[in-house]
Amino acid sequence: MSERLTVSFDSRIAARVRACAATTRGGASGYLARLVADDQLREAGESMARWYAANPTFLEDAVSEREAAEGSA
Repeated sequence: MSERLTVSFDSRIAARVRACAATTRGGASGYLARLVADDQLREAGESMARWYAANPTFLEDAVSEREAAEGSA
C-alpha cells in the first residue's frame, strides 16, 4: 500500500532527485524508495558487523557445537 509523502529539499538536491528520477524506473518515488532500501541494507550490514565483533568466537563455537552434536548422535 502506497502512502503519499511531502518532502522539501534545497534546489541542488531537488534537481538531483529530478535528474535521477527521469532515468529511473518508478520516477522519484522509485528512486527514493531504492535509496531507503539501500540505506536499510547498509545499516543491517553494519549491525551484523558490530554483532560479530562483539561475538568473535561465534562461528568457531557453532562449528564445535555441531561437531559435538554429530558425534553424540
